[in-house]
Amino acid sequence: MELLTNVNKNEVLKYLGYRGGEKDGNVMAKIDEMAKLVIDAARPQACHMVLKIISHEPLETERLGGVFTGEDIKRHLKECSECVLMAATLGSETEKLLRRLSVTDMADAVIFDACASSAIENVCDNYTREIEEEYRKKNMFLTERFSPGYGDLPLETQRFVTDALQTEKRIGLCLNRSMMMQPSKSVTAIIGASDVPQAKRKTPCESCVKFEDCEFRKRGVVCYE
Repeated sequence: MELLTNVNKNEVLKYLGYRGGEKDGNVMAKIDEMAKLVIDAARPQACHMVLKIISHEPLETERLGGVFTGEDIKRHLKECSECVLMAATLGSETEKLLRRLSVTDMADAVIFDACASSAIENVCDNYTREIEEEYRKKNMFLTERFSPGYGDLPLETQRFVTDALQTEKRIGLCLNRSMMMQPSKSVTAIIGASDVPQAKRKTPCESCVKFEDCEFRKRGVVCYE
């Protein structure tokens, strides 16, 4: 399975604060250049594990017990009998190149960083689709990804996820004392698995072919309810 397949230019523009209007050809060319650097430098890896949910009130899983605290994650998993812990990273080479660019050309570094952010989302999406395909064979459905630090799920939950997955050993992903991931272009997440279909987010604006010239976005609104 190829984990990194695309750097979404529309996502990159969003991360750079683009809000519509005329496109700067120089910026678009630089995005192309930095996106290629990201793809060439990235060594994406991912891993996951499945846990049975043994109680919803309070929320508890096998092996980890009740480490997932807060009402938001409880709602996220309320119809689920299992949850999937996953982690993904672009690898250390991307991190090293970003540090070098930060010293030699800060403008390039900013665009490279935005491209890397899009790249790790692409890795997560591709890996999640692979997991989803396995659950589809069992007639089960996945929720969206829910990461430590979202809503009222404490960022400290990150430690339980990385320890359970043994991410440092398996994919070279570790945490510092502030719960920040190294390499920084990494993601941990919790996904629910249910016997009933789960609501998914609407397709984001960044995936729309009209993103760059959208009249709705220029007015600060969306074209859907």
